[in-house]
Amino acid sequence: GKQYMDNIRNLLGKFGNTEALLLEQRKGDFKASRAKIETLVLVQLIFFTFLAAFTFLFLSRNLFQPLKVLLSSTKKTEKGEPLNISDVVPHDEMGYLLSRFFTMSEKIHERTKVLGHKAFHDELTGLKNRSKMSDEIESAINNSKEFNNKLAIFFIDLNDFKILNDTLGHDAGDIILKEAAVRLKTAIRSDDSVFRVGGDEFVVLIKGIKAIAEVQYIVSKVLKATESPVVIQGQQTKISLSLGVAISPDDSEDSLDIVKFADIAMYAAKRDKDTNYKFYDSSMLKRISDPKR
Repeated sequence: GKQYMDNIRNLLGKFGNTEALLLEQRKGDFKASRAKIETLVLVQLIFFTFLAAFTFLFLSRNLFQPLKVLLSSTKKTEKGEPLNISDVVPHDEMGYLLSRFFTMSEKIHERTKVLGHKAFHDELTGLKNRSKMSDEIESAINNSKEFNNKLAIFFIDLNDFKILNDTLGHDAGDIILKEAAVRLKTAIRSDDSVFRVGGDEFVVLIKGIKAIAEVQYIVSKVLKATESPVVIQGQQTKISLSLGVAISPDDSEDSLDIVKFADIAMYAAKRDKDTNYKFYDSSMLKRISDPKR
């Protein structure tokens, strides 16, 4: 019996040791699993923290800051204050560079625009000069062919302008030229063009004419616009002009010829003391003898 009891006791000891060993193993596995879970939770927490921070920065940069700039610009506009490029770019080194490049680009564009205007406009009167006159007349001739209408060229010269310059001075002459330019522009239609082609010479392009009566009406408006005198140095000075008219396609379909024919008609009007204007006809070529300008 004692031997059986010893055997049982030994078996129970082995069982207890085995059970204790298995329990420790399970405790180790649990601790390892818990460590993995804690590490995973920590990684997820760090990831979502960074994701939240990135989302906030993204929304702040792409939504909240533009809204803030929009509200600020709206308030400036409501107050009537001008907007500047620095108001809509970041206030950092990149924003500074962008604003400077924008400012330089604006200045270059403005200077190019001014130079372009000066290249094709008369500085004294602001009228178009002869630089693109032929191209514009050529384009108008092509349009008249397409729409089956006519155009007219007025060649205008101010009478006794040199005498006025010599008598009253060049400043008075400039006043006369500027006043003549203003009156010519007011006498014609908005679609028509006025060019200053010489010292006291002007060319007027009248487009889209259906009947010669329209040309005669505009001629009368031009002459009427120059009837009232200009007060210079306390005295009234009359703007006297001679006007020649050529019609396309009746007289020519060439831009250079039509201007030349209007010029010939103008000198015919200048020689005729009974009228201020003449329409070109081919007989003028035979008796042309232009006086010195």
